[in-house]
Amino acid sequence: MNNKRWYDFDPTIALAVNLLERADETIKFECLEYIIKKAKNLGIKNENDINTDFNFVWQRRADSLSEFHNALEYMKKMDNLTQKEVALEILKMLNN
Repeated sequence: MNNKRWYDFDPTIALAVNLLERADETIKFECLEYIIKKAKNLGIKNENDINTDFNFVWQRRADSLSEFHNALEYMKKMDNLTQKEVALEILKMLNN
């Protein structure tokens, strides 16, 4: 039985998601905001988006896990090429 997550099939995307999950809260929210804005600019809708117009700067640490999963749901709906581009951008953001 294969229990891989959707992003585990691409090493670049898996690395970006895993590093993002453990990142400092400030940079994490910048990355999450980037993912969601990118998806919305592409016309991707997420029925589970509980904070559509929420300002990430004011978000509390306790909300981090739910927003992380929300952003990943957006990313999951992107095509493979866009997912890879987003992952590379996240890796750049995390390295700065």
